[in-house]
Amino acid sequence: MHFAYLKLKGIATTIRTAVWTDVGTVQNDADETIQIPSRDKKRSITVDVYRPPGQRTTPAIPTAPGPPAGSPRTLNLRIGSKSPSPPSSRSSSSSSLPAIVHAEGAYLVNFHASYSVLDALRRTDVHFLQKMANETNHTVYDVHYRLAPEHPFPAAFEDGEDVIASLPPSSSISLSGFASGGNLALSLSSSSSVAPRVKSVFTLYPLVDYTIREKDLRAPDESVPPRMAPEAAGLLNDCYLYGGADPKDPRVSSAFAPVASYPKDVFIYTAAQDPHCVSGESLVNKLKEAGKDVRWKRYEGCGSFFDKKPEPGADPQKADAARKEVYAAFAEFLKAQAAA
Repeated sequence: MHFAYLKLKGIATTIRTAVWTDVGTVQNDADETIQIPSRDKKRSITVDVYRPPGQRTTPAIPTAPGPPAGSPRTLNLRIGSKSPSPPSSRSSSSSSLPAIVHAEGAYLVNFHASYSVLDALRRTDVHFLQKMANETNHTVYDVHYRLAPEHPFPAAFEDGEDVIASLPPSSSISLSGFASGGNLALSLSSSSSVAPRVKSVFTLYPLVDYTIREKDLRAPDESVPPRMAPEAAGLLNDCYLYGGADPKDPRVSSAFAPVASYPKDVFIYTAAQDPHCVSGESLVNKLKEAGKDVRWKRYEGCGSFFDKKPEPGADPQKADAARKEVYAAFAEFLKAQAAA
C-alpha cells in the first residue's frame, strides 16, 4: 500500500472523527432501504427509497416543516468536536434488506453532500427527500455512493451510473445533489452514459471545479468563515483525486462537461458565503449562453448547507426562507414534469 494513500487515509480518518453530525442519532426515515447490484459482482449499492404516498405500504411520513436552527435533527458540522457512533443501519447486510422492485414511473435520484469523503453526512437531506416524495409523485432514491480515499474517483460516479442504469428504460429520471453531491449529479446528467435518460438536474451550492485549489477560492461574502477550513477541504479533495484523476475530466469537474450535453432544465442555486459560489455561477453563465433553461439564484447571507443549518454567525431567518424557496421551486417543477 502506497505511503501517499496511507497519508490520505490518516487525514480522512482524522477529519471524519473531527466532524460530527446529529443525523447519526436519528432514525432512518426512508420507506425502505434496498441494495442495487453494482458492476462489481462482489458488492451492491445501498439506496434509501422515499415513495409517493400512493405507493407506500406503510403510512406516509409527513414532510417536516424544516430544520429549525439548533434542532437535534439538523446538520451540525464542526471541526474539533466529538463524533457519535454511526447508526447500525449503515452496516446492514444485503441479506437483511428487501428485494428490488422497480416500477415504471418518475424517479428522482439524489446524491448527498460528503466532501467526497465524509460518510457522516449521509441522510442529511431527509427534509428535501420527504418533500419531493410527498408532493411530486416521484419515487426518490438517495444513493449511498462510495467515498474516498478508500474509493477515489471514479467509484462514486460509477455507483451513480449503476443506480440510474437499474431503473426501467421508460422511466422519467431527474437528478439532485448538494455540494460535492451536486457536482456528481451535474457530471452524471451531462455524461454520455446517462444524459439521454435525464430530464432535469437540481443542485444546491455545488462544487463544480476541482482544478481550483480550496485555498484560492473566495466567497463573495466573507463576513463569516467557511464551514470547512480551506486546508482541510483541500486535503479531502486530494482524497477524491487520489490515483491520478484528471481534475479537468468532466466526470470529475462538471464545469468541464460540454454544455450541449446537459439536460434542458438545470437548477443551480448558489450561496454568497460559500467559497464555491463563483465557480458555480460561471457554469450557470456557460449554460445560459448555450440556451439551456437554467434556474439560478444567489442567496445572500447564506453559506453551504444553509438548508440544513446556517453557518455560525449567519442569519437563520434568511437561511430558512431560502430553503423553503428552493425546495418549493423544484417541487413545483417536478410536479409539472410528472403531470406532463
